[in-house]
Amino acid sequence: MHTLGHIAINLAILGRKENAKYALPLVIGAVLPDIPIYLYYLYQKFVLKMPEIFIWGIGYYLPEWQTLFNTFHSFIIIFLLYFLADELKKEWFKTLFAGMILHSMFDFPVHSEDAHAHFFPVSGWKFESPVSYWNPEHYGIIGAGAEIVLVLAASIFALKTYAQKWVRYLLYGINILYLLGTAFLALYLNEII
Repeated sequence: MHTLGHIAINLAILGRKENAKYALPLVIGAVLPDIPIYLYYLYQKFVLKMPEIFIWGIGYYLPEWQTLFNTFHSFIIIFLLYFLADELKKEWFKTLFAGMILHSMFDFPVHSEDAHAHFFPVSGWKFESPVSYWNPEHYGIIGAGAEIVLVLAASIFALKTYAQKWVRYLLYGINILYLLGTAFLALYLNEII
């Protein structure tokens, strides 16, 4: 899934009115697993001046980068951190790790050749889904359409839960971006049909 979509889903599924004060760790937990990928891209693009074909076709799959990406998507590592936060009664961090777990759960079924090793470091196995959230060779148009609908529905639900202005503006922004994505997808479909 796209990173911003995870925010709406985390807020909708894990957010409750009684714990709305934990919106910030939910948002951070929604994006934290993908931060190493963004840092990787910025480093490759602007420091090393690598072309896109290398960044996404070769560099992304190098073992050292995959280890970093897998660490931040690992159910095992994140669950251990979640249980440690629970044991230490650190609700803020427990909520953050719950958000990371939910992020990885929603990534699991929609990554094909770019799948993460969700059981790292115990296993390097990757579930290469037949459905991608972006790749047309793996039903990416269907995956993208389903993601748009899911994120818009989650946003509507989350807007009923949160009164904080910053959360509401964030959700409005996500909705606008996903609606623009819908328009782009419709234009793209129109071109290939």
